[in-house]
Amino acid sequence: MLNLVLTILIFGGILLLAFIKFTNAVAVNGKANRYFGLFLLLWSTFWLDEIVALEQVLIPLPLLRVLQLFQFFTPLAFYLSIVFYTNPTYHYRPKDLIYLVGPAFFTVLLYMEPHLSNSIFRHAFIVLFLGNALFYTVLAYIRLRQHAKNIESFASVKEPIDLHWLMYIIYALALAAVATTVYNIFDTTGALNVFINALFLSVVYFVAYHSLKQKEIYPKGYTLPEVTEETQIPKPGVSNKKDPEDQALLQQKEALLHLMNTQQPYLESELTLVRLAEMTGLSVHQLSHLINTCFQENFFLFINRYRVEKAKALLTDPRYAS
Repeated sequence: MLNLVLTILIFGGILLLAFIKFTNAVAVNGKANRYFGLFLLLWSTFWLDEIVALEQVLIPLPLLRVLQLFQFFTPLAFYLSIVFYTNPTYHYRPKDLIYLVGPAFFTVLLYMEPHLSNSIFRHAFIVLFLGNALFYTVLAYIRLRQHAKNIESFASVKEPIDLHWLMYIIYALALAAVATTVYNIFDTTGALNVFINALFLSVVYFVAYHSLKQKEIYPKGYTLPEVTEETQIPKPGVSNKKDPEDQALLQQKEALLHLMNTQQPYLESELTLVRLAEMTGLSVHQLSHLINTCFQENFFLFINRYRVEKAKALLTDPRYAS
């Protein structure tokens, strides 16, 4: 009975959150939230399976296979949500059709089931289902790690926008793929135990809290640049094609230093590259190039270096001594 209650709470919670995200009720990160809502909707069907098993309801085999085909898209929907969270201006390209290769193979496997032995079908099912989940889990992990570096180019505080909470979904998704695959293939008469469902219920509440709390990641007016050799931060001792000490750049550098020392914009807790660019009268690209070239730092390190020096000054100021 307790297991059924937990399962219903999980299913209902994920379904409700899927509706909120898919409709983008919080009005931020539009495309990303819709893909995330789709992911949650697909994820909820795994617990629909569990409810059916607990209630001992028999599902016609064709309907079950259709449901499993939809479930196969769960990791892909999650990965695409991360793609748009980390790059909201992303546009699909012809090479993205590769995303359909896995589902195509899985569809063929389901179609060929009557012609395959139970053993071959089960092993192929497991390999494709878990392989698909593992593949997109790894891609999502890599994408989030890269995002943590990218946001240093425009944000002075990373915690609210580093998407760290999505890492926990990656771990939960991997565990869910293993557990539900074993459940569907090897134990169709049983159910996930109470401990696992209690764990997933806590994951659902965690995801709900952090996903609804997530603010807009990229400030208005900022576009994530293509990562090329020209956009890399120059290293000390390495000469660039353009002389960083030309007259125009020197004037911009002096103006920026004057602004930092007089107006102290680094004291704004949520200072962004866009906001500082407005204060300097430079474009976002010009300011980013100026900081990268003249100071050999990204925006995050540049601003927080000032904050650290300010904190040191306050700590040694006798006026604040106890």
